[in-house]
Amino acid sequence: MSTKDQIEIDTQSKGDTQSDTLTPDTRTKWQKFKETIWDGPKPEPEKRLVTKLDFFLLTWGCYGYFIRHLDQSNFTNAYVSGMKQALNMTGDDYNYALSIWQAGYVVGIIPSQVLMLKIQPNVWFPVIEIIWAVLTFGTASAKNLNQVYCIRFFLGLFESPFYIGALSLFANFYTEKELAKRACILYSASNISSMFSGYLQSAVYENLDGVSGRAGWQWLFIVCGSITLPLALWGLIAIPNTPYKPNCWSIWLNDENKTVAKGRFVKSRVQFHGFKLSEIKTMLLDWPFYVIVFTYTSYMIFTNATGYFTLYIQSLERYSISQINNIPTSAQGVALIGNIILGWLADYKGRHLVLQIALIFNAVSCVFLLITPSEGCVWFGYLISGVSWAYGPIFISWTQEFLRRSEFEAKFTLGIAQASAIANLIWATIVLWSTSSQYPFYRAAYIVSLILGVLQIPITYYVARFVKNQNRLLDVTEVNEQISAELKDEKEK
Repeated sequence: MSTKDQIEIDTQSKGDTQSDTLTPDTRTKWQKFKETIWDGPKPEPEKRLVTKLDFFLLTWGCYGYFIRHLDQSNFTNAYVSGMKQALNMTGDDYNYALSIWQAGYVVGIIPSQVLMLKIQPNVWFPVIEIIWAVLTFGTASAKNLNQVYCIRFFLGLFESPFYIGALSLFANFYTEKELAKRACILYSASNISSMFSGYLQSAVYENLDGVSGRAGWQWLFIVCGSITLPLALWGLIAIPNTPYKPNCWSIWLNDENKTVAKGRFVKSRVQFHGFKLSEIKTMLLDWPFYVIVFTYTSYMIFTNATGYFTLYIQSLERYSISQINNIPTSAQGVALIGNIILGWLADYKGRHLVLQIALIFNAVSCVFLLITPSEGCVWFGYLISGVSWAYGPIFISWTQEFLRRSEFEAKFTLGIAQASAIANLIWATIVLWSTSSQYPFYRAAYIVSLILGVLQIPITYYVARFVKNQNRLLDVTEVNEQISAELKDEKEK
């Protein structure tokens, strides 16, 4: 067989596993079942690598995102559990505090993505995680609203690197058939943290309120800070950095794992060798950059509803503090199940179809939330609203795929997209979710969310067509490059 023929065969099977690695005759029914619902058949060396990645990298990512989102959820739970009265907060002070956190996030997101190209992730992430803990402890000691605002800004600043940074690490080690479901598992950690925060605040309020002269809401932040510190230690070992520059402290990666990881990386990504200003100019003149930024910005706005379920329950004025904290966790439970299912479907059936399903859930949720004052409709709208959250991690996974030719472009584009999303969420939080003028139904917010979600349906369709065509062209280009390299080697021999 000629070199060219061999390369063509390799290219056709790219992203998939060679069919002769595990033949149907050698697989048990249990193996077939696992491969159907998880990653599909793959060579044993890849299985060993992916198992280790799931145990170390994926668990670190979920733990970290759980903590990061717990900081946000805790603020809501603390607000309805005594912090509002203790700090003399008025109607819109809650939204101002959220917006200040978002402002810090916007300031930090782009520099943090660039720093990730210069600083080893296994050093960068533990440092910022320690800072999270210190700032969370500081919130418990805040004496006035200005101190809370200051802490919230810096908390947003140092939490900004995590989400996109973790997904970038995932994209370095997981293939396109593995990435979406794990991105959704990572995102589902936010659902678990929201549920946990409600139960934690209830337990803290009932058992620690008044202990050592501290209120229950203050103990909530102390407990949260305490469980943040172990994350930094875990990150030193669990973060493998990149296939080309593995973390020397990740002793769980043996030589075989490193070789396999590098081979998988070569098939789907291009090693980072620095960047030029001309790359930024080229990127800014290309339409995908603006589509990604607009799409992710819209996503952040139309999925903001679920966070206000707690305030809606409080407005009914018939539930205890514990019930106000616990009832909204039901929406997070629905979101958790929905995100995991949609993430699996995205890897199994493709991104485009699943993104459309998430958008349909958003539209239905907004319609029910607009049918006020029907309490049953509002409850149902909130309960299913979190399913649309899966759109974000799946879309980012998709973006990582069609920006695979440039690691810098992927990080810079996603950094700008998230900065734009949070920046626009600042005015949306203050205007659309105004506690003083829109509380407790937020009709303007749900109308805007419905419009933005519907606009994404045709956009997602055309992006899907673009990605399909581009990937075909990239595959052809890579084949030609491999052929040229092989022919050059043969001539030299």
